[in-house]
Amino acid sequence: MKFEKFFNSKFYKVLELIYRLIITNLVGLLAILLGLGIFSLMSAIISMVIIVKSISTDTEFPLVTVFINSFKKNYKRVLPLSFFYLFLIALSVFNLFFFYVWFNEVGSLFYEVAFNFSIFILLFVLAMFINACFVYVYFPNLTNWKVIKYSFTLFRVTIIQFILMIIFLVGLFFLVYTIPLLVIFIYISLGLYLINYSLKNTYRILVVDGVESLNAFMYK
Repeated sequence: MKFEKFFNSKFYKVLELIYRLIITNLVGLLAILLGLGIFSLMSAIISMVIIVKSISTDTEFPLVTVFINSFKKNYKRVLPLSFFYLFLIALSVFNLFFFYVWFNEVGSLFYEVAFNFSIFILLFVLAMFINACFVYVYFPNLTNWKVIKYSFTLFRVTIIQFILMIIFLVGLFFLVYTIPLLVIFIYISLGLYLINYSLKNTYRILVVDGVESLNAFMYK
């Protein structure tokens, strides 16, 4: 039948993927806003990573239910991690504005170099935060301290993925000011989906035998 042919077509699968990414993006942003960012940012991103990681299996699961259950299940453990990375992000932002102000007032080469370097530091810290969310999902056996450690050290074997994270972050800042609707509806979940696509083979190889990465089917 024509309907069956359509449902099995690549075009339908792309439409279904876009739909699931939109729902994931909306639910994730809602959770971040309800927690004022400070109390829910990392937990929400981790739940989104669990979903986009599981979407690639082409198996149906209730998106909202999985998001809520995984958010609640991991919230307490993630909160200290979240505070650590938010502290680093806040410190990096303060550093950026400090050198920006002095560069505008003094205009010396030192402050120009320091300002540009502080931009890189902020992007690096944000990329480390995103990587920590993936490390948490792929290596659930690690302690919080080791999640922090590997969020730094695994960049050595994931250079291409690190560059992709930087591109994602730069694009996020750009779209917030130019096309904010994309950020609201799909950009974050799509970015996480693409980052996961580039990371998954490397991280699956590194997972210890007998350890199962977090996936949506644990939270149905």
